[in-house]
Amino acid sequence: MKASFRPGGTRRQHAWIYLILPTLALLVIFFVAPLFSLFWSSIHVYVPGEGLKDVFTIAHYAKFVGDSFYLSVMFETLALGVGVTLATLILGYPLAYFVARTESRRRGLYLGLIIFPLFLNIVVRSFAWIVLLANRGLINDSLIQLGLVERPLRLLYNYFGVVVGMTHVFLPFMVLAVATTIQNINRDLEDAARSLGANRFQTFLRVTLPLSLPGVVAGSLLVFLQGITAFVTPRLLGGVTVKVISNLIYQEFMVTANWSFGAAMGFILLFATLILIVGYFRVFKMSAARA
Repeated sequence: MKASFRPGGTRRQHAWIYLILPTLALLVIFFVAPLFSLFWSSIHVYVPGEGLKDVFTIAHYAKFVGDSFYLSVMFETLALGVGVTLATLILGYPLAYFVARTESRRRGLYLGLIIFPLFLNIVVRSFAWIVLLANRGLINDSLIQLGLVERPLRLLYNYFGVVVGMTHVFLPFMVLAVATTIQNINRDLEDAARSLGANRFQTFLRVTLPLSLPGVVAGSLLVFLQGITAFVTPRLLGGVTVKVISNLIYQEFMVTANWSFGAAMGFILLFATLILIVGYFRVFKMSAARA
């Protein structure tokens, strides 16, 4: 039996390569190349006014790892990301469940209200929290007038203010990720659990919650990654008290002009983030396998 030959068949089979070439080109030009340039800067000596010297060194990474100050800032940055993630999850899951279980006519309105803050500039939202949390802000003035406190509470320029502001900024991402997953859960599964004698809490605990975990994972990663790399909100609401890696990187690039050390800190944050993401996925897979 003779094999049939179709001219151009191989070309059609590999046509998808031509379709992704523009995207790959943009990715290489605007992401891979700058990332490689930043890494190249982190392993070379940088002299202000002269640029990079052709001297290979890992002193910038050793400086970060060997200094307890930078390690403590890294730990505080990761802890801040975890705290903001937990806060958005605690507040966002009930809200996402309510939106997902609302009638379709009102669901669009609620989703619009949740998404609306994203249209406002993050600087505007951060300054709004300054007005609310300041010593003579709306919250402290209200507490004093009600007689609940005698002196203003310190709600600003500390980790509390930063967590509150960042939770408000990143809450829509958690709600959208979880609500989408809950909305796609087959309601027949919940009805079947109730028909077998499970009450609403048992149905939620054994059916809805496990099936919504992919949305929880996606929302947690979105919030955590944005939280540990946030710059504006910690800068405005934390002041000089709250130190995060992003602020230190900014200082190294724009204040002290030590570009190589700033680039090294950026890559250390990147490596730490990748390690945490891999560990997070492994823990999630192990938990899912046991369940």
